[in-house]
Amino acid sequence: MQDEWAPTYGAEWMVWADEAHTNKNKFFYEFYSATDADSDGRADIVEERTGTDPDVFNNIDIDSDGLHDWWEAKLFGNLSQTGFGDFDGDSLLNGEELVWVAGGVPVMYSDPSLYDTDGEGLDDGSESQAQTNPLSSDTDKDGRNDAAELLTLHTDPNHPDIIPPSIAFN
Repeated sequence: MQDEWAPTYGAEWMVWADEAHTNKNKFFYEFYSATDADSDGRADIVEERTGTDPDVFNNIDIDSDGLHDWWEAKLFGNLSQTGFGDFDGDSLLNGEELVWVAGGVPVMYSDPSLYDTDGEGLDDGSESQAQTNPLSSDTDKDGRNDAAELLTLHTDPNHPDIIPPSIAFN
């Protein structure tokens, strides 16, 4: 499991928990519902019962809200968010921060549960406008963080700055 996180989905979890008639069965279902070999957000036992392969990552959006369920449950703790919401208030829609790319693969552009994903002081919406990387505090890797370059130094955070050598006098 990725990050030691085991997703559960309300409706699916209840189906399997309702089938448990004894403590032994309940333990069995709880144990196996926490096992997700392919880290796609669907428990192996659920995949086996529904006919999907528990060893192959399945991109799923059970609630059809435009957000991959694994990300949605991990970042928000449930499936109540939509792709058109702005959970963190950074002026980017959740669906702009968690995007589906070619081949139906979900990718996190920035964390829709954090106002400033990389924590350097520039919110993700501003990073999007400046075309900097919201997952890196120093997009151009010049040793100056993006917020300092944009707000204080007025340099381009997408291109490394030439820092003149310093001369020390004795």
